[in-house]
This record gives sequence, C-alpha cells and structure tokens, in this order.
Amino acid sequence: MKYKTKASKLIKQYTDQHSDQSFTAHHLYEYIVEQGQAVNLSTIYRNLDQFVDEGILTKFKTGHNDVFMYRVNQDVFHCHEHLHLQCCKCGKIIHVESGLMKKLVNTLENDYHFYLECDASTISGLCKECREKQ
Repeated sequence: MKYKTKASKLIKQYTDQHSDQSFTAHHLYEYIVEQGQAVNLSTIYRNLDQFVDEGILTKFKTGHNDVFMYRVNQDVFHCHEHLHLQCCKCGKIIHVESGLMKKLVNTLENDYHFYLECDASTISGLCKECREKQ
C-alpha cells in the first residue's frame, strides 16, 4: 500500500479482524465511524481497490444484489480453483477443497457447457454454528 493513512490502517485492522467473512464498503464505513474517524466512502472505495490490486482482497458480487462484496485472500492455495461457501447470517467464508470441486467443475463444463470462474463463485447458505442457533 502506498499511503499509510488513518483510514487505510483502520481498513487493514478491520480486514484482519474479519478475515473469515465477506463485507461491503458500508460495513467498513460503519466500523471506521465507530472508531471515531471521519471518512468518506470514496476514500474507502479507493483503499479497497488498492487492496484488490495488491491481491490482499477479492472483489465480487453475489446473485442477491448489485453491491460489491470483498473478502480477504487467505493463505489458501489455489483460491481461484475452488468455490466459496458463505453463511447468509454471519458472513463466514468456507473454502471448498476436495475431489467434489473437480467433479462439479467437470460436470458443469461437460453437461452444461459452462465454465465456472471460482474466484467470484460463492454459494450462500447457513454455516453449522448459525444452523445450531436456529
């Protein structure tokens, strides 16, 4: 990151604390304001774009709305080669890594002539913890 502003430090702090969840720019905005820092959304978007360009974050959209979501690129090998499960309730991200993934990709390609771009592919549902709370 080129500049070490208060906003960029708070964004980094937020992403460190929420590395297993996806989030929006508005989540970051609320967090920064709660920390007593004045910031505008354009500053947040500029910093988020920089984090994406540096490979720290992945930017994607879900099928639910037109809002961009972000998630931390964790130290998971070949993150672009597998799906991500996202809990609709808590936002937790789970990486799908197994022979199941290869079978799914092959089935989609062979039966549906559809190539899956895993970087932006997220399946929504409820994680174990949130299901147990219901």
